[in-house]
Amino acid sequence: MSETETTSAKRARESSIEEDPKDQINIISQIVKKQEPKDDVEWVLMDGKWYKSWQHYCHRMNSTMPTVRSIAEKTRPKKIDNSSLVSNGHLVEHLKDEVDVFAIPDEAYNKLVEWYGCDSDPIKRPMKNRHGFWEPILYPFKAHLYWVDAVHPPQTVTINKPFDAFDMLTGMADLRDALKRRDLRFWLLPSKPTSPVSVSDLHFVKQWEDVPTGDSVYLAVEGKIEGVFPSDIDTSSVSSNSSQFTGGFDKLSTVSPPPPKFVRGVAGLQNLGNTCFMNSALQCLSNTAPLTKWFLGDNYKRELNRDNPLGMKGEVAEAFGKLIEKLWSGESSTVIPRDFKYTIGRFNTSFNGYQQHDTQELLAFLLDGLHEDLNRILKKPYIELPDFNHMEDAEIAQKSWDYHLARNDSIIVDLFQGQFKSKLLCEECKNVSVTFDPFMYLSLPLPVKKMIKTRVIYIPYAPSDRLESMVIKLNKEASIAHLQKEIATMKNIQDPSSLLVTEIYHQKIYKVYAQYEPVATISSTDTIYVYQLPCPVPVQKNRYTEEQDNEWIIFPVHCATIEENSYPSLFGDPIILAIHKQEATDIDRLYSLIAHHIERFTQIKLFEEVHDSHEIQMTEAVDPHQLIHTAAAVTAAGGKKTEPIHNLFTMKVFTSNSYMRHSFIPNVPTFNSAVDLRERAKKEDIQREEFKKVDVIDEMSSDEIKFEDDVIEDASAQFSTDYSFIKEEEEESDEIMTDSPPKILPKPKVLPPSTILRQGEGILLEWKLNKAQQIFGTEGAGGVCTAAWNDILNIKDPSEDEPVNKKQMTLNDCLDEFTREEELSEEDLWYCPKCKKHQRATKKFDLWRMPEIMVVHLKRFSHSRTWRDKIDSLIDFPIEGLDLTDRILSVDHTKVKEEDRVIYDLYAVDNHFGGLGGGHCE
Repeated sequence: MSETETTSAKRARESSIEEDPKDQINIISQIVKKQEPKDDVEWVLMDGKWYKSWQHYCHRMNSTMPTVRSIAEKTRPKKIDNSSLVSNGHLVEHLKDEVDVFAIPDEAYNKLVEWYGCDSDPIKRPMKNRHGFWEPILYPFKAHLYWVDAVHPPQTVTINKPFDAFDMLTGMADLRDALKRRDLRFWLLPSKPTSPVSVSDLHFVKQWEDVPTGDSVYLAVEGKIEGVFPSDIDTSSVSSNSSQFTGGFDKLSTVSPPPPKFVRGVAGLQNLGNTCFMNSALQCLSNTAPLTKWFLGDNYKRELNRDNPLGMKGEVAEAFGKLIEKLWSGESSTVIPRDFKYTIGRFNTSFNGYQQHDTQELLAFLLDGLHEDLNRILKKPYIELPDFNHMEDAEIAQKSWDYHLARNDSIIVDLFQGQFKSKLLCEECKNVSVTFDPFMYLSLPLPVKKMIKTRVIYIPYAPSDRLESMVIKLNKEASIAHLQKEIATMKNIQDPSSLLVTEIYHQKIYKVYAQYEPVATISSTDTIYVYQLPCPVPVQKNRYTEEQDNEWIIFPVHCATIEENSYPSLFGDPIILAIHKQEATDIDRLYSLIAHHIERFTQIKLFEEVHDSHEIQMTEAVDPHQLIHTAAAVTAAGGKKTEPIHNLFTMKVFTSNSYMRHSFIPNVPTFNSAVDLRERAKKEDIQREEFKKVDVIDEMSSDEIKFEDDVIEDASAQFSTDYSFIKEEEEESDEIMTDSPPKILPKPKVLPPSTILRQGEGILLEWKLNKAQQIFGTEGAGGVCTAAWNDILNIKDPSEDEPVNKKQMTLNDCLDEFTREEELSEEDLWYCPKCKKHQRATKKFDLWRMPEIMVVHLKRFSHSRTWRDKIDSLIDFPIEGLDLTDRILSVDHTKVKEEDRVIYDLYAVDNHFGGLGGGHCE
């Protein structure tokens, strides 16, 4: 390095220290604003990577976070280097403005050189206003236009290569319209003409590829007069009307570019009636510079794919292109998007009419529609993806992306589409599935742990334990399974699946909740009872689960009083019990089990001492002599055995004519359909005895004999079964068993079930009013006291004392939530190819390839089957310098260069004000 260069670099470093980076970027911005671009005024080109690295350096040095400033201090931009823009003395081809190169005025460039130094000469290019956007003419090309038979002097236009006629006629509205009507055509001149132009010996320009490359070209322009090109008419005819033709061309050629009435692009969209959701999305796309420039250049007309079966025949792209032209014409401050709305409504009926819609749904539909209408792949090939086992992630990602591009290639793919990695892990066999899928926008969940509080009544299975009212705090997205786990943790229950969650309404079981149902479906006015059982609750069937053979029978018990000539009246809330099938064959055991649990609500004891050696075997593990909180909880002196008082109540069995959805427990039917359980059990005992007495089993094949345990699908079928072993008069009498044997009718082929009670049935306890009042107490004018059902211990809500977290949420928090590992619910089971069935799994997303323009969707609207909500929490996001480099798995974070970091700046926001009932988008 020479002494001059060393001194220059040292001076640049000293100067940069004097200027704070925040001041540097403000100084350059003020210079650019002050020196607005003008046609053909040259600005200096800056290497895009260097210029971006300088901007990021300034933003980071201005950060309030010490770690960010520390990174910036280590990555201070080096000397300005524009060598990557030039090859063999010429500007490198295919450079993109504001991507590969930036244009700034001389004064701004001199400031940067003063701060950082530069060893090369500046590269300058003239600026041009193209469709309202100022951009440098990177590859200047001069088109010299000469009008055929016109007295107007020739015109020279400087344009970019590659070019078309619209580039040359920018700003000349009349000429552009004439060209669209095919009222203009061009002829190639070999050199600068020295006499009036005649097209007789000239080459007609059929396509712009015919124009030779170079720095300039000479063209003859011919326009129609009264619908006819002069060169197509006989010369004699032309000479006789020369003044007419000359005047017409003179009028055509002397049109000066009319200045726009309004600033191009600064135009509103009229609200057609609840169309703000559409207008706001369109304004965001209209201000997406690369997309708008592409449409204003009429590129969409050349790439329309009208035959794509997934597209909209090119009509959506055409409607959008015409709308962009109107917005950027500068002819009006307001544009009416009626034609555009009509077009999208024809292809998506949900946008018909004038109802409110989600602006994200419109944006997603529009981007997808534009992609398919502009897909450059006319015939999508079928490509069979290989087996990705034992491949590295980078290889899988590239093959997946190549497959995607083989079928999808459009301006939307170029600008908006990226790729993320999806990983699924089977919880059963630990099989891992990795896929790489394209995305057009990131739908980010908000890390708002919006909690809901659900009050429940917990009923322990042991009668000695008191009922408790507790508040359970859960995430709004939690399921009933999460509710079960939370209660199990609070009550030290080992198996959460032994908790049955129900809704009680008017002393009846209104609903039984399945584990996969969301807690958000529970209303604040619902009465939720959670019953503890001695066995797991049967898994309620959904689309993935199979029927299970349960060893336990779970059944509800209701209490009702009955008087002569009066309708039974329910009192107290239902009890839910469980009995093992092996023990459900004895009517007395069932009676004792029910009495044992009913005693929790009585005012006197229901068990009395046994004075003989007879011992009643209880059907459950709970000690019936445990102390309970009611007056009936008195253990017999000396620990003697007890048994329930006889004839306390009559057990009636009932079922539902129709089951509750996915429920194995019936709701309460009309009482006249209930059947005396003891009588039914006696009848079935007699039927079994008849099978033993009549020696027909040897005469019948085993295939002919059916056991009702195998054929019953619904417990209600039992009430219509006619067991024809009991004479009619015996059925109506109180004494069924007599000295004479029953009349034996022909042998049926169906044996009754082995248990006296079946799953899907419930028991109604009928009490005589005076006996119920004696046992439970009297309430009001002759009613039964139910105070014991309301003797509930109220547990304080522990969340009331929790401190409120007021931490400000950021966009990075949303990205963290998006990439967080998530456990799939029962409704979203994953089909594991190794297990060959649907399994619970964990899912994780990661970013792999990022697009040039990233659309971020904040998922503020959430809903379930019965609940909808909008999250109004403020999300802080940067206006400039959103660095996602460290989140992209495909980037080697230890080797990434400063200029290669993936950094985004915010340029458009589509915001919804209001709630679910209404609002406004802008």
